[in-house]
Amino acid sequence: MRPSEESISGSDRSMERRILWIEPSTQQWQMETLQVESLEKDPRENYLVLSGEPLCQYLLRRDPNTMVIARGPTPFLTGNKATVGFISPLTGLPHYSCFGGRVIAQLVNLGLDAIAFQSPHPPSTNQSVISVSGRAPSLTVEFKEKDGLPRGQRAALYWLVEKELDGDAQSGSVLTLGDGAYLGYRSANLAAEGIYHAGRGGAGAVFARFAAAMVLRGEPLGPFEFFGEGDTSFARNPNREISPLVDKYCHRLSSRTGGTIIKLYKTGGQPEGANTLPAWNAQNLGYAMADAGDESILEATREGQTGCHWCQVHCRHYHSIPADYAPTGTDLFLDDFEPAYAVNAMLGLVPAEDTFEARLDLIADVDERLMQPIEQMGLDIIDAGLGLSALFEGVERGIIHESDVPELVAKAKGLGNLEAAVQTVAILATPQAASYPAL
Repeated sequence: MRPSEESISGSDRSMERRILWIEPSTQQWQMETLQVESLEKDPRENYLVLSGEPLCQYLLRRDPNTMVIARGPTPFLTGNKATVGFISPLTGLPHYSCFGGRVIAQLVNLGLDAIAFQSPHPPSTNQSVISVSGRAPSLTVEFKEKDGLPRGQRAALYWLVEKELDGDAQSGSVLTLGDGAYLGYRSANLAAEGIYHAGRGGAGAVFARFAAAMVLRGEPLGPFEFFGEGDTSFARNPNREISPLVDKYCHRLSSRTGGTIIKLYKTGGQPEGANTLPAWNAQNLGYAMADAGDESILEATREGQTGCHWCQVHCRHYHSIPADYAPTGTDLFLDDFEPAYAVNAMLGLVPAEDTFEARLDLIADVDERLMQPIEQMGLDIIDAGLGLSALFEGVERGIIHESDVPELVAKAKGLGNLEAAVQTVAILATPQAASYPAL
């Protein structure tokens, strides 16, 4: 279904919202243009800012079975993120997850405020790869067989960049799933560009009801073209007010030894009695490997930094790890506090020797043998790490019955044991593990 509406300039459509509705089950699509000022609404609701999360809320009220990916009201600003709105399979309540990457940039290039999926089917490995290209109203929506699409979330990214974006990752945005969504894990996430996750609430589990992956590739659009003649000052430099504040207050965050992982050292590496970082499934305070966030280790391991599209801070730091699915043989791995805390500290993982080299070796082992498989499964590392720590303690204390997790009984002493964690993650990737009551 193709719309016949006229092309609308940015200034003329400031009170309009363009929604691309996709129904994968019938492989049909249509455009809807909302006239914001004329929408029926509760007097307490202000639809003049019907973008991002509020737009997701509005569309979910119309149809709770919808999944919405929406952009915020003003593009070309530092650190813009997209919002995914859906009914969480974990809570049964509306959930909104913000994530970075190039999604918002491509929504702008496509001339869209949101993409909404309708008529969900049960998660299936037969779902299509959905490709959206062009610019509204002249969009092309394709439903492609996913033959050859790798099963890993990160691997699927590289495959789609090659197949759909001609190897140029910067020319579009790619959203992918891992096997966790098809195994029934309600905490499965949805990844943009492989490293930006809608990771809370089970976005991946819901997305799997509509598609196997999605590729967005709009026609490049600059700020002058977007804002029109009446907003030339803002279009010339939309970050005029923000940039100095970013430079002033975010330097430590965006420096080579900055980022969020420094919290690991600041909260877990202080003298005894001053620690506030819970470790070993919150049984202890302080963590012997907290210096994974210290300046010396960050200097030795880091290669660069990245951020959300158009962001000047680029606070997300990364290093490379071996990856046979990536064209260069290596993949980016982010250094963030939350996954490092949830896996390293909560599982109580420490090196065999108290040396600098042993610390670097442990970080590499955890990345390659534990975190990378979790990422490939499309599970949120924070959810998975905390879940593993609770599972190990639950089995050890008898809170979780051995009959509920028969394959994991031998892993009862899992806290502090990297091998146990690695083997357990391998079990989680099997179909039978998804049926365990405790999981």
